[in-house]
Amino acid sequence: MRLSRTILALAGVVTMVVALDATAVPARAQNPTLIHPKRAEFSYDDRLNPDLVRKAVLDFATCALERRRNSSMEYLAALPESRESRRYLSRLVDEDCLGTGRMKFSEPLFRGAMYQRLYLDTYRNDPVPDLSALASPDYFQDVSPLNAAEQQGVAIRQFADCVVRDQPEVAHRLATSLIGSSEENGSFSTLMPSFSKCLAKNKTLEFKKSQLRGTMAEVLYRIRTESKPAGTEE
Repeated sequence: MRLSRTILALAGVVTMVVALDATAVPARAQNPTLIHPKRAEFSYDDRLNPDLVRKAVLDFATCALERRRNSSMEYLAALPESRESRRYLSRLVDEDCLGTGRMKFSEPLFRGAMYQRLYLDTYRNDPVPDLSALASPDYFQDVSPLNAAEQQGVAIRQFADCVVRDQPEVAHRLATSLIGSSEENGSFSTLMPSFSKCLAKNKTLEFKKSQLRGTMAEVLYRIRTESKPAGTEE
């Protein structure tokens, strides 16, 4: 029996709490056929390990995509960091996607995890095309003017767009690697020259590695899914 559940989606931070009483069967011990999609499992100690946090958020995002596909795509279609995005997020977060524990994560981390799942499911085993032949998606999404957070979100996506075009095979390898793996770390190292190349002079961007991986998965997915060949008119 679930005693309490709390969902907050304020100021871009999502907090989920699922508390179980002593008679409840731990999620890991339950019949796996009863848990579909897979629920995220998150313990108190897991919060100290960034890779475990990222894995739990990816499981949670995967579950949300499978349970609420239409709402998920509406959320992803909204401008990142916008009020509209947070409104869709509040409808999307599903306590049934968390088996046990308490999770708190930023909206960019959750959004990136959703795009990682979409990219894995759609393009994991496909050869990487010539991205130079594909136009960039509309990262502004016809919104003007942008507030500071929205401007930062657009800038990070434009930066990621440059990086994935500079080294598309490595970007693909990063997006499909296991979280915390040597392949992930190696991909980040290989991309360092592109990071320097794509950052405009006297320009500063602030983001965490986990956010950058998710943003690169988003950009890869959107370029391959939304974009027409460069120079093609509507």
